Amino acid sequence: MNDKDRHMYITKRNRPIKKLLLTAAIIVIGICSYLAYAKSANIWPVESYQSDTPIISEPQVNKPLSDKESTQKSKTNWTQGNRPTAGTGIIDSDGEGVNKNQTGISSATNEITLFKPTKGQKLSNGAFIEGKSSLAIVQYRLKDNINGVISQGQLTVKNGVFSGTLEIHTNASTGTFEVYSFDDGGREVNNIKIGVKY
Repeated sequence: MNDKDRHMYITKRNRPIKKLLLTAAIIVIGICSYLAYAKSANIWPVESYQSDTPIISEPQVNKPLSDKESTQKSKTNWTQGNRPTAGTGIIDSDGEGVNKNQTGISSATNEITLFKPTKGQKLSNGAFIEGKSSLAIVQYRLKDNINGVISQGQLTVKNGVFSGTLEIHTNASTGTFEVYSFDDGGREVNNIKIGVKY
């Protein structure tokens, strides 16, 4: 057997091995492509890869609303915010019926003045909340001595005044009522806090 014949013999003998290797490579590339597609298209079976570590969501930061957001939220009957006690909150009346010339308790910057409720006032359903402010929105928080926070939200300031009607459901005898605002960093400022009775 000369060199030329030997070379052809080896080439013919290696042809099936080359075909097999090429087929295997194509199959591996196809499987890898499918797995990459399945993972990116969220069709990958996630259950088999779940860990025992619980997923912890990031805390929600309570930031001041823009004027546009506050206008949209004030269109609802109840002011937006947490109402941990069902049926407790303030129905925003957009400053209707408020006399600006009353005296009340003012924040350190005089940006918020609370007329009603007054210190030690007994609050019940239908109690009127009112005050004046140079801001677009005033936040409120209502607490009782049993549950803590029973309602919080916001009141829209119109023509320099805010108002609302309280709806309350609590078995507590005392608590606090607060009004405040947020600064640009989301911190509470202009806080006015008074003790109330139920």
